[in-house]
Amino acid sequence: MFSSFPHTCRARAPIRTASIGAAEVDAALGPPHTGRSQRASAWALGAILIGSLTGNAYGGAGECVARSSTPPQPVVELFTSEGCSSCPPADQWLSRVRNGAPGRQAPIILSLHVDYWNDLGWSDPWSQRRFTERQQRYSEIAASQGVYTPQVLVSGKELRDWRNIDNGETLNQMAQVAGDASPVPTLDLTLLARSEQALRVRVNVERQGIHLPPHTTLVLARTLDALDSRVTAGENRDHVLHHDGVVNDWVSLPLADQQERVSATLALRPVTAGKNAHLVAFLQDPANGRVLQALSLPIDNCHP
Repeated sequence: MFSSFPHTCRARAPIRTASIGAAEVDAALGPPHTGRSQRASAWALGAILIGSLTGNAYGGAGECVARSSTPPQPVVELFTSEGCSSCPPADQWLSRVRNGAPGRQAPIILSLHVDYWNDLGWSDPWSQRRFTERQQRYSEIAASQGVYTPQVLVSGKELRDWRNIDNGETLNQMAQVAGDASPVPTLDLTLLARSEQALRVRVNVERQGIHLPPHTTLVLARTLDALDSRVTAGENRDHVLHHDGVVNDWVSLPLADQQERVSATLALRPVTAGKNAHLVAFLQDPANGRVLQALSLPIDNCHP
């Protein structure tokens, strides 16, 4: 149905940068330059608890745990939209590439649905303003060359030729990009508790003498697979679109100086579809967008 790659869908209207609340700001890359101070958000205060902990990094039996690898897993971010006619092939590519290749780590995939296509005929049900802001911030710090869809970044660096190379070569390039940040700390991720409204998480950052960049942030996200939409308007009218790795829930937490353990609660947006949920955690340098370390934990069968 989408066997070819049509034109690139660029943003058709300027992306607003003023009057954004703190809940909409992606702390991993910093807010867009608005000339305004960032306001405190009641949602952020209610949804997040961050601080240094004492005691063992893990609790009792039954908890779900993951540990990062060396070299780090590549993190593939796809900025996409159901309103963009050239995005379905990129969505399909993302689903394929997550399977990895022999001798290579499978990447962590993040399908980030932007909202600037929503007023052009079809409102993407998975879109969030925060992902539009994140994409814009990548452009501002020169990690990417503009704001458009579909756009692919690997571990914080733009991959413009993703559609012209085969899967094995793509993964080789991803691994090289992800390895740029070595030496890297180790992350341990524990799912402590869960409900329909939230995930309670603990992350241990083993610095091992490594000095992290100033203002390094920890990002937590929940992704979902097998999300299908029957589009009835816009450029993809009368098509059924399939998505994997869709980011439904997201929060960015600045790490305090020398902080090694973080407790956080990830608030969950209601969702009635999807499967193969993953809890993703990664460290990012907000100055250049580089992802320093990352890991992903399947949580469908995690019941701490």
